[in-house]
Amino acid sequence: MACNEQAPDATPTMHIDEFVRGKGRFVITKFVATPEKVTRKYPLLLTTGRILSHYNVGAQTRRTENSQWHDEDRLEIHPVDAEDRSIKMDDWVGIESRAGQTGCARRFRSACSRASCI
Repeated sequence: MACNEQAPDATPTMHIDEFVRGKGRFVITKFVATPEKVTRKYPLLLTTGRILSHYNVGAQTRRTENSQWHDEDRLEIHPVDAEDRSIKMDDWVGIESRAGQTGCARRFRSACSRASCI
C-alpha cells in the first residue's frame, strides 16, 4: 500500500501495470570486507543471514503466516566447527560477540563457511 497526497489513507496496490522508475536499477558496488577479525576470545565470525521464509514476507514485519515454517531463530554453523565445540543438533547454545549476547538452538549447515556462523 502507498500513501500520498491523492490517497492519504493508502492505495490498495502500489504498482499494477508498471513501476514508476522502470523495471529496476542495478548498481555495481565494491566489496568491502568486514573490519571484524577472529580472535582467541571470538573464534567465529557471526554474520546475518536469511532463510526462505524471510524473503519478501518476513524480513521487516513478520505479519505473514511464513513464521509457521520457522518459529524460532536458529544458529547455523559448519558441522566441523560444531563438532570442535561439542555442539550437537538442537543444543541450546549461547552466542556472544563484541556487540552483545543471546542464545538459540543450533542446526547443521555445511553451506556455512568454516569459522563463521549465521
